[in-house]
Amino acid sequence: MSAGVTDPASIAASINAEGHPLTAGAPGDYGLSAKEYEDIVKAFQVFDDSGDGLIDMDELEDVLRLLGQKPTRKELIAVMDALDQDKSGQIDFSEFLPFMAKVLKLQSERSIEGMLRRKNPHYVHGPEAEDRKVGDRRKIVNWVPFMLGTSLPWAVFAFFFWLNSFKYWKYPNWIWTIDMVTIFFGLYVLYRNKRRMQLPTTFFIAFMCWAYVPLAWLAGSLNFWSNLYPYYQLSQMAAYVSVNPSRLHVTSVSKDSVTGKPVYTTSQSSRPAEGKRYQDAGKVYFAGSSVTVDTTKVISFKNHDTYCAAPIVDSTCTEDCGNDFWAVGVNCCGEEGALKFNCDGFKTTFATESEEIAMSERERTGLRWIDDTTRQNFRLAVLEAEGIHKIKAAHPLFFSFYQDGRSPDGVLSAYAQAGLEVTLGLYFLVFCMNILIMMYLAKRLITTKAPTLDDF
Repeated sequence: MSAGVTDPASIAASINAEGHPLTAGAPGDYGLSAKEYEDIVKAFQVFDDSGDGLIDMDELEDVLRLLGQKPTRKELIAVMDALDQDKSGQIDFSEFLPFMAKVLKLQSERSIEGMLRRKNPHYVHGPEAEDRKVGDRRKIVNWVPFMLGTSLPWAVFAFFFWLNSFKYWKYPNWIWTIDMVTIFFGLYVLYRNKRRMQLPTTFFIAFMCWAYVPLAWLAGSLNFWSNLYPYYQLSQMAAYVSVNPSRLHVTSVSKDSVTGKPVYTTSQSSRPAEGKRYQDAGKVYFAGSSVTVDTTKVISFKNHDTYCAAPIVDSTCTEDCGNDFWAVGVNCCGEEGALKFNCDGFKTTFATESEEIAMSERERTGLRWIDDTTRQNFRLAVLEAEGIHKIKAAHPLFFSFYQDGRSPDGVLSAYAQAGLEVTLGLYFLVFCMNILIMMYLAKRLITTKAPTLDDF
């Protein structure tokens, strides 16, 4: 440090050497007048930039420089160690008061007034300043933490929501690892650096960033499994066209007599259709408008919800027909004894005859049911149907059946659209919520500042 004035580190050491603890007492305990004590109170408030009632290392450096010192980092740490009796890394007023009292005694100039004038050239000491109380505070929004608190936690939420919604399908293990490591590492960083942060605003913003990681994980996972998983899964499964659910189609190969190239011919056999030939089916386009749901064989399985199933058949088939294709749904067929299949995509009653005719002419399609949590219940329903209706379903496949010509690709696009809408909606909601939170903090935390020199 420079030798222009008495070394503050020596002052702190001399207080301890004299046996005077660094604790605040009455002004008379340090030979201070009421005016000098008031000046020290003002100085403490001015240099406590964060308004938390503590002076940290950076604020202490400001004090020493305005006392005429040019401390190195090592010297600054030595001063802090000498003053910081509880080793918290910050000094409160009880540790600041005896130090400044000693400074007043050892320096010839009016040190406090000199510090305040150097801090702010407009500092005025006199009757005009006495018109305001020392503890007065004024409200000034600090826009840096306000904008940071609005945008940074939102960006964290947006990134992790995007990862868990749109990247989990391709990299499930990596996404899970990133989520877990971020949560535990963030918790460790918060715990280790809580005292170093400018409380309470900086810590709260950091906590919001950390808290948004598990929140985005949960919300992104719900969006993935509800909307995007069906889209990704079914998009990668096979599509079959002209499928007869009752009769097996056989493809034969012959050579063209002219060109010699192979010619593939598909014909309908007398054998029943087999579900094992379509295990990878995701989208099915059935052959002809004669394909429908056999409403005489509707079955339900009750397990909290009612799981409904009915065979998809070709109505023109009368003998040895396959029953491996099943239309299914949840809570759409009534209770036992009054079963009526009314699941999404299929209607048994029509408002007018023309509507019924128009419906009968539309293409029949099916989209594979891939919800593993409910598929076992549908399997049990089919077992019931086998026993009640004396039919055989060796390899049952479950579909959402559409008699209204609804395109499976259109249904998949609706899933993707729903996932995108949820994403954009949550992004907007979280951003608005951040603004409201930071507006509340601007009133309670950010804008409450220590009095400036103009306030004295």
